[in-house]
Amino acid sequence: MRTPGRRDGAATAAAGVPVDARLDDALAVVGSPVADGTGDVVVPTSGVAADVDPGRDAERAALRAAEVRRYRLPELTRLPELRAIVELAAQVCEAPRAMLTFFTDSEMHQLATHGFRVGPVPNHASVCHRVLHDPAPLIEADLAAQGEWSGYPAVEMDPPARLYVSQQLRTPAGVPFGSLCVLDSAPRELDAAQRAAVANLAERAVDVLELALRSRQLDEALAEVSASRDELERSNAQLAAYAGQVTHDLRNPLSAIAASLELMEDVVAEGGPDGPAQLSALVVRARRSAHRMEALISDVLSFAGIGGELELTEVSLERLVAEAREDLATELEGASVEVGPLPHVRADAVQLRVVLQNLLGNAAKYVAPGATARVEVRTEPATDPGSVRLVVVDHGLGVAEADRDRVFKPLERVHTAVAGTGMGLATCRRVVEAHGGAIGLRGTPGGGATVWLELPDAVLPVVGD
Repeated sequence: MRTPGRRDGAATAAAGVPVDARLDDALAVVGSPVADGTGDVVVPTSGVAADVDPGRDAERAALRAAEVRRYRLPELTRLPELRAIVELAAQVCEAPRAMLTFFTDSEMHQLATHGFRVGPVPNHASVCHRVLHDPAPLIEADLAAQGEWSGYPAVEMDPPARLYVSQQLRTPAGVPFGSLCVLDSAPRELDAAQRAAVANLAERAVDVLELALRSRQLDEALAEVSASRDELERSNAQLAAYAGQVTHDLRNPLSAIAASLELMEDVVAEGGPDGPAQLSALVVRARRSAHRMEALISDVLSFAGIGGELELTEVSLERLVAEAREDLATELEGASVEVGPLPHVRADAVQLRVVLQNLLGNAAKYVAPGATARVEVRTEPATDPGSVRLVVVDHGLGVAEADRDRVFKPLERVHTAVAGTGMGLATCRRVVEAHGGAIGLRGTPGGGATVWLELPDAVLPVVGD
């Protein structure tokens, strides 16, 4: 017996599911229902043979899959509000069983159940799957009496489902993705008030999912705001420390210039025979201090301006190394530089050249007095198959293990006897991290420092220059 709300055969066929299809051969149900110790009935479905749902529409399935992911439905199976809805649906319909479901491309899954529990059911074996193609409720007053449902797990339950009510769950955007189902082992009708209640509860279930989605999005937004605030506070603290260090480092050469000028005034005032020679020496000292200030200001401006927006292109590392060596011809004069085969990478050529210039310049500069710099540039196996790991090896003064992270901070210097501003490695880190990569330093066997840097998602096939 069917209720007036049940769709007729023509409508069902129009939905893409033939009413007269007999699935007895394809749906071989094995095993029998068992109790799970709580009074719930567990319906085995592993024996249902695979079949292709002829009513599945590819575009609609893709939209449904997107909504399932957006709501994160598999994570909401223990949501108490959903459990309360299925319990209320069962009470309103005076039925012992109810469930909320959602559908993937191949299976029906339960969001919440009352009175029984089922595992995933193939879509072609799910009675509720019919409502994905029609917003009208599916209502069978006696499911077992209808031959078209023969072999379906709902009919094979013990006791079998007789009254079967399934109401479509539809997102606010109009995408159907699941159902609210009520089942009873006794054949009977639902009155109009009960049918309206089921439809209303299905809408409330979607409201619960929307609320869970918005709550999660709000939590994620708050987490992002909190992370941004923490990063801003950290950046401000670093900026304050950085500004203080720059001020300190600029004050020293400025004080030397001021002292030189004062001494020049004294020499001029005294007018002694050694005045010209003294003035010349003081000018040289003042000029050196001015050059130190100029170098520091230049490095600070370079550090501040680099590492921002990247222009990623295919870059030959061998060509960049050659260009860096050409720019450092004076600094590398007499040095031994070995360059291994280097790949092409996806990176910002201008900024990566700055990194190589700094690393090669440091390798040539930080050597023992009178020693000849020996430098190697090569690749090593990366931690990720898509990354490129480059190393610059020197055999110079090296860096103590305790200082190997500190030297990448702005204005930090280890070997103060060697001229420098302490900005080179900080600039290198800024560029590499802007590429999403990492940079570090280790000791070279036998003495010296090896700087490594790793660029993620940089691997490209090698092509000729």
